[in-house]
Amino acid sequence: GAAGQGFVSRLANKDAERQRALQSKRAAALDEAAPNESTELFLREWNSCRAQVEHRLAKLATMQGQQREECQKEGQDIQALIYSLEKRVSDSAYFLSNHEVASCTKTVMNLRDLLKDTLAKVLPRKKFAFKKKVAGEAVSCEQTASTAKSTQGPHAAAGGAAMAEAVDKPHLEMLDGQTVVKQIQTGEESTCFIVSKLTNCNVILKGNIRALRLLHCTNCSFFAGPVEGSVFVESLIGCKLMLACRQLRIHDSRETDFYVRMRSRPIIEATSGARFAPLTCVSKDMEMVLSQAGHDAQE
Repeated sequence: GAAGQGFVSRLANKDAERQRALQSKRAAALDEAAPNESTELFLREWNSCRAQVEHRLAKLATMQGQQREECQKEGQDIQALIYSLEKRVSDSAYFLSNHEVASCTKTVMNLRDLLKDTLAKVLPRKKFAFKKKVAGEAVSCEQTASTAKSTQGPHAAAGGAAMAEAVDKPHLEMLDGQTVVKQIQTGEESTCFIVSKLTNCNVILKGNIRALRLLHCTNCSFFAGPVEGSVFVESLIGCKLMLACRQLRIHDSRETDFYVRMRSRPIIEATSGARFAPLTCVSKDMEMVLSQAGHDAQE
């Protein structure tokens, strides 16, 4: 009837006003944008840092046969540069396009894998071998193992542990049918946590996270919170997400459910079958953690 048409007309006018206000706000933001929010500037600096990492990786590949300490130190320095690249993407995700975020994230993952492979070549694991038995002397397996351990010394053991810690990054990849509970450690909360290529998995990320990337996963459940910055989702199929974040960006995903608390509207591109509901089914302790992070149930 006429009343219904009038109601629809008022809704349309209100939506048109909202769109005009949004466009005006975006135009003002572009005019007043800080220099460090320039996509061109970000890509120039980011590519320069990426080229530096690639140069250091090529240098590391030529260090096979040199002192282990030198190789370990170079690997740790490269790892720090890769973390720097990750943080740059995380800090700038709010003004970069989905394509730029995805491309930079993929580059970081490739550099991480290349560092791991290069370290495996220049720092091969020492093979354990029993010493030859001296004539007239009985040497037990325990004595031989003890001797081998003592010859390595505490510094070699410490160096190996440090390198393992440096290569172990906030990242889950290529798992199938597993349940993973990950406590975000001190120092990891300032980086971007990346989960990729999981199938039929349940993942629980405990602790504060700077940013989160969920890439190419199928039939998985994720619980994460709270995420200080943005959550970027790409190529998820048949998944369930329960999270609290500042911003949610969804790209090229299908038949996925989102139970969320957000401080802004989600950005959705090339996605079908996505369903949304508020995140309410949490324990009292988790409710307190989310509230302290600014994600109240009323959001």
